[in-house]
Amino acid sequence: MDCFTGGRFDWIARFVSGKTFEMLRERREAVEHHFGSWYEDPMYDPFNPQFDSEKSRQLFYDILSMFTGHDFGGYAITWNDIEAVVPLTEKVGHDTVGAQLIAPLLETRKAVTCTKDEKKSKSILSGVSGYIEPNEMVLIQAPPGAGTTTMLNLISGVTNLYESVSGEVLVNGDDIWEEKNRQLYAHSMLRVRQEDAHYPVMTVRETLEFAAKCGIPDFLPFAKVFRRNRVELITRFLGINHTLDTAVGDEALRGVSGGERKRVTIAEMLCGSMGSIVFFDNISKGLDAATTLDIVRGVRQVANAFHLSVFMALQQPGNETFEQFDKICLLDSGKCIYYGPREKVEGYFGELGFERPPVRSMADFLLTVSDPNISESVRKKNFGGKELHTVDEFEEAFKNSELYADIGEKIAQGLRGTAGRHSEADEISKHILGRECLQTKHRQFGILLKRSMRLTWDKSTVISEFASKLLIALLVGTLFFRLPLTQSGAYTRTGVLFMTIIAFALSAVQGVTKKFAGNPIFLKQRAAHFYNAAPFHIAGIVDALVLNVLISLLFSIVLYMLVGLNLNDSGIHFAYFYFMVISLSFNMEMLSRLFTVASPNASVAVILIGVITVVFIIYSGYLISLDDAQRWLFWIGWISPIQYAFRGLAYNEFVGLVFECTPEELVPQNENVPEDDRVCGISTGEAYINDRFGYPEGVSWTTYSLIVLWGLSLVFFLGVIFIAKRMRYRGTTFLSQKAKPQKSDLDGVQVSLTEEETQVGIREAHFTWKDVTYSVPIGRNEKKELLHEVCGYALPGRLCALMGSSGAGKTTLMDVLARRKTKGTITGDVLVNGYPQDSLFGRVSG
Repeated sequence: MDCFTGGRFDWIARFVSGKTFEMLRERREAVEHHFGSWYEDPMYDPFNPQFDSEKSRQLFYDILSMFTGHDFGGYAITWNDIEAVVPLTEKVGHDTVGAQLIAPLLETRKAVTCTKDEKKSKSILSGVSGYIEPNEMVLIQAPPGAGTTTMLNLISGVTNLYESVSGEVLVNGDDIWEEKNRQLYAHSMLRVRQEDAHYPVMTVRETLEFAAKCGIPDFLPFAKVFRRNRVELITRFLGINHTLDTAVGDEALRGVSGGERKRVTIAEMLCGSMGSIVFFDNISKGLDAATTLDIVRGVRQVANAFHLSVFMALQQPGNETFEQFDKICLLDSGKCIYYGPREKVEGYFGELGFERPPVRSMADFLLTVSDPNISESVRKKNFGGKELHTVDEFEEAFKNSELYADIGEKIAQGLRGTAGRHSEADEISKHILGRECLQTKHRQFGILLKRSMRLTWDKSTVISEFASKLLIALLVGTLFFRLPLTQSGAYTRTGVLFMTIIAFALSAVQGVTKKFAGNPIFLKQRAAHFYNAAPFHIAGIVDALVLNVLISLLFSIVLYMLVGLNLNDSGIHFAYFYFMVISLSFNMEMLSRLFTVASPNASVAVILIGVITVVFIIYSGYLISLDDAQRWLFWIGWISPIQYAFRGLAYNEFVGLVFECTPEELVPQNENVPEDDRVCGISTGEAYINDRFGYPEGVSWTTYSLIVLWGLSLVFFLGVIFIAKRMRYRGTTFLSQKAKPQKSDLDGVQVSLTEEETQVGIREAHFTWKDVTYSVPIGRNEKKELLHEVCGYALPGRLCALMGSSGAGKTTLMDVLARRKTKGTITGDVLVNGYPQDSLFGRVSG
């Protein structure tokens, strides 16, 4: 919800008043005067070797506490017997076209006959209890579908996704499931998801600084210093400070490596929030064990430095990764079978009759004990106690243990962190914490506009946009150069106006894919409380409008002067033409944004905007008169912005023009009729558009067209904001020693082709590469070497594992060997059966 106005949210409206901001400004000045130039002290400077992270963190909390009058620090969380229930829907077979058509009829029949389906529900998480204190990290281990994400949702206060929830989650003693507390703690919790959604052209530094500007508002004391220090510390702890000036990149643009991009995702959320409770949902997906270990170590350092409470779900972490955590939560079938200290987990299951084989990692062992299919492999032989087989038996054993009793004691004590309870904060603190986004909306607009212009105003985009419109103007202008004021010239002028409209109307279709690619980023950052929906779209609209104003000016000048359109009344007609082109561009920008936010995927958006644009063009009044259209479709013309743009341009061009006819254009065209008795079919511009399009004379459609066009733009804009506010994030739903091959290994793997193999075709390929070096240009006269004298081979029937830490060059090597690199310099030998790669290599490799 972007606007909290009316009823119990009236205090948000009061917060944005000038009086409240004046009070915050006075508080900020008092705090800055009290602490002075503390940032000049080496112990508080992260760029100085004498930096002390512990004292720096405490000073940060002291400044915030003095500014708000509320204690800031770490948080303790307890959750007691939480449960989530979801509805079950019975579905037989697969969806077909017939089933989709019949479904509404079946629902109608149920409504008419007052029959209802029997509702069935299922508990996907039940009886889970635990606690976490500041500066602790909890590892959640569970088989797929066992309730990991549900547990993270409930602890973070997300309960609206489920049919019903029960239990209690307390953050420093406040019930997080209460609506008023959920909003007060929204900025204290942040979530890092699986997907790496970023703008690829932005550098790591730009991405993180943008997040910091959104998460640390301007009204806080020393905001700029805190942003700079937070970005520096987090990138240092996560090991990406060397990539700050590198583009984030994606599949199409070379940038940071996959593991580094995951670190950027984590750093973005940490820099964009001052929260102390962090949820990591399966961030190890697609990462190797070495990269996962590096990331978890980095998160451990961040947790120590900022006293964070961390929940992390991982897929099969290695033993070294496992040892980074303080507590372990083990789920199975939505039930908790262990929650407690990491160092006690092996001994606990040892008492239940299980023993970890030396070759098996601790994470694999824990996921094995409750699996009835493979638990026998870890069960102790000759165990004298009661053997456990079902999940219910494991849950009962855990609830009868001392570990569960300790959880009950901690919950009964009412754990508190070093931070104060938000429910007990004063009005000013509640006003600050209760905002959906900490940064003010006008400041959000400024930050977003700067980023939008960074994405739009790159050299290639600007040149291509200007060049395309200039080329169209030159082609049309030279084709219809200096149209005469004759009957044929009148016919052609309407064609020029129509082509102008088509040029700018179809450009809206081109931008839909690019806009849709930004949807996951928008939803992720809005869910993280970086900004509201309205400032995001307004900034994008303003940026597009500025670019269109310049492009339209160039297009209008070139086309208008070459064709020789109406220049009467001291250029007023040209000014109207220019403003109408801008208005049409703006309107189509709104329409494309509407379909971008309303469509489920980019393909649907492109198809819909394409079809709608073509329909609007057909019913523009040029190809077919609205009076001649089918009576049941004539209304399309009256909602078509293109029809109003064409009508306005036609009135602007033809009103006031006087036309003459050449002898060949006089009617009747009969040689027996004297020339003096023949007449000109048109004499004035008003008469022409009335006869050709049925536009009535004496009506100021130049004004009406603009009013309707901007009115439609406003409707489209309100639709964009309405839908965007209701969009929700759904997602885009090994350390090894490098061994250099011996020379004999390389030279010995060369096989000559026999005549029989040449005739039948290559059945086996012996692949070798020697001294492969790859470098790319990074500046005018500088190069960066990504691969250096890499050697290796691959034998038929053998699986070759390419291993290395994140950023080591694994993907780069594969691209070089597969001949996929189009930039840079490659040296060395790559041989297939002893012969160099040729143009046919792509046909025998995949």
